[in-house]
Amino acid sequence: MRSLSLESYHDICDRDLSFYTWFTAPNDMQIQLGSIYYVPNWKLDGAFEIAEMPAVDATATIWSTEHAHVDDLWNPICCAEGTFISPESGWTRVDSACVMDTYSLTIGVSASSHKAWMAQASHIFASLEIQANRDEYAILQGVRVTMYFPDSPNDLPPGYLFLCPSHQFESHRWYQLPDCPAYWSVNPSGAERLTPEEAAHLGFPDFELYVKIYGLRWMDDMYPGMRQFHATKGYNPDTLDLATDLGYPFYELTCEKDELHTHVRNWKEENEPSASIELLDLTDETSSVVGEENVSVEDGVNELGEAESTQPSPGGMLIIYLQLALIGTCFALTLCGL
Repeated sequence: MRSLSLESYHDICDRDLSFYTWFTAPNDMQIQLGSIYYVPNWKLDGAFEIAEMPAVDATATIWSTEHAHVDDLWNPICCAEGTFISPESGWTRVDSACVMDTYSLTIGVSASSHKAWMAQASHIFASLEIQANRDEYAILQGVRVTMYFPDSPNDLPPGYLFLCPSHQFESHRWYQLPDCPAYWSVNPSGAERLTPEEAAHLGFPDFELYVKIYGLRWMDDMYPGMRQFHATKGYNPDTLDLATDLGYPFYELTCEKDELHTHVRNWKEENEPSASIELLDLTDETSSVVGEENVSVEDGVNELGEAESTQPSPGGMLIIYLQLALIGTCFALTLCGL
């Protein structure tokens, strides 16, 4: 712990100790990419935003088709036969003779929010008095929209499939499904859109959409170890001093603690009647690490081991040792080429 820098620790936690999770979202759901959400039992119908980072920008891919022989591999259709992307409008036109079974578009935010969250998670959790089930809080990193034809589009009449540009799916990092993500037309300009009834009458197949959201999370027992590590380096985990010193952008709370706890309580009463809500007792966890709540960075700049207030508790040491053991195992496997 003496030799491991904060930046290196955050790199390892981001790369080796985080988990990506995919789940299906309702087509009418709106989410803010890059924000921190409470997602109980990973059910989006109970999702609740707790913090956002205004500086994070969203980026999007162009429409792609699924690789015929490799699962979860997508090929951009910009150079596909019979495909044209309008430089003015951004709409993609596909000749009906070249239409594929499935098309997909991905929108996501950069990974800069990961380390910023790790440096501020203790501060956010303390501000909202959250202790239990911290693995149910995650960065909603991106969205994948998939359009597919239930029936294989073979022997289609002359015409064109138009796919909407990616910017219609998001605005200022808020994702939502546009009113018209795709349509058929017999006109190459696409000016005359066929209604679903008109398209079916001419022999064009109907299509369906489904949306998946992916989020990044850490296990609940990761956070006490992270908290202890930051404290051992001389920081009060409940402040923004660490994020300030490392130059990370700040997350901003988007709810009050009472709003969050009311939401959690209502969700658990509806879905888990026997569950209870555990709130954070700042005195027990913080006092063993940094003493008083007003401890500043300057108060903890002494060398490790000289001040009792910067020594991790036995429980925290065990968590840190387990994390470092996992890190060492990952490093050893990498050296062995596994």
